[in-house]
Amino acid sequence: MPREINRNEPLVDLKGRATQYMQSVILDIDRRIGLVANNVKIINSLSDFEYQTATTITLKSGYTYIIGAFMSTGKRFIVENGVGLTSGNGFTLSLEYTGTLPMFTSSNANWLIEYITINCPNADIFDVSGNGIHIFNTAAVVAAKKIGTFNGSGQLSVNWENVNFISLTESGMLFTGTFNVLSISRMTQVTSGSTHIGIDLDSAVFSTIELENLELFGVLGSYGLKIAANSANIVNNVIGTVQSTNMQRGSMVALTGGTSKDVRWEFLGNTGISDTLEDALIYFRNNVTNTVITTINTPVLVAGTWLDGGRSKFSFTSAGTLTSLSQRTYTAPIDVSLTCRMASAGNCDVTVYLAKNGSIITATGLKQEVSSSVSKSIPLIWQPEFSEDDYFQVFIENNTSTVDILVEQITLRVR
Repeated sequence: MPREINRNEPLVDLKGRATQYMQSVILDIDRRIGLVANNVKIINSLSDFEYQTATTITLKSGYTYIIGAFMSTGKRFIVENGVGLTSGNGFTLSLEYTGTLPMFTSSNANWLIEYITINCPNADIFDVSGNGIHIFNTAAVVAAKKIGTFNGSGQLSVNWENVNFISLTESGMLFTGTFNVLSISRMTQVTSGSTHIGIDLDSAVFSTIELENLELFGVLGSYGLKIAANSANIVNNVIGTVQSTNMQRGSMVALTGGTSKDVRWEFLGNTGISDTLEDALIYFRNNVTNTVITTINTPVLVAGTWLDGGRSKFSFTSAGTLTSLSQRTYTAPIDVSLTCRMASAGNCDVTVYLAKNGSIITATGLKQEVSSSVSKSIPLIWQPEFSEDDYFQVFIENNTSTVDILVEQITLRVR
């Protein structure tokens, strides 16, 4: 609490106390700066790296290294836990590595590399394994063979933003093992490698994937993104997102391995990759199988052999069951259009329903008078909520008698 001022105290004593207080504040600030400065290494020549051998330079745990002048070395860098590396200026070439082994090697380490331009013409840039959080931010690489390999052990997170690889002669990023997060935003890759894969997820498994605003330029034979089939790269009930990317520059193919229809992926606004939609269309035409009615006012599953008109994140059966495979919950329109007539003489009122998970949605019921001589069309429009494994069917009932109903043609669409 502030000391209460005694207005009768001599002014000179008040000034003295104020001076002592300010001096203590300044000393405390100096102490704090000193503590920080002790963990900052200004590197103006290779000899300023304190921990090195004939072939390696070790970036020691807990230190931030600031590159103050351009330097070139054939020694590779071993990155320990809690390391920061920067030049403070992402537009100036600061560090060149001329060796052939990976430039930066780390295992079970958190590190941050930012605001720096490096050159690595004869080697891969990264060889990363184990766990840790890896941040590469506002940086550029003039040249390299590959970006490198990342082998996760469960809690490895790769978080990159505003990074540019100006010339890659072989390939991009290869992931193996298990990961927590893969998040890359605003990355550019330019490659001359005919077998280049910009981001190769291989058989790796991630808890979270988000890729956005990527610009990848490649030659014939190269790919932008490789994913495993059937969403195998992503843990259950998680959606991996790829948005606003251009991975079809030059002769590069944008996507290989899986498709934008795989259930745990969502692609939106990407050049060369169709948008992900939860949609489906199943139908039949010229049906001759009657829907058998045994009880009046009792809905019966429409009889007929259904065909596939195109689906994304849905499965279906030939008996007319359409099942959502999407691992997110959403609301979408569902339309039914059918044409039917009575199987024998006479007019009857019939009602068509949509059913969800085997239960009739009563509010969807639409009634129409139908004869045996003239086919009648009955449209049905609804907007249900869809979750994984929800299934939908079309039912019809006779409200007048037990005469069978022939549904000649039908379309069921989700859009």
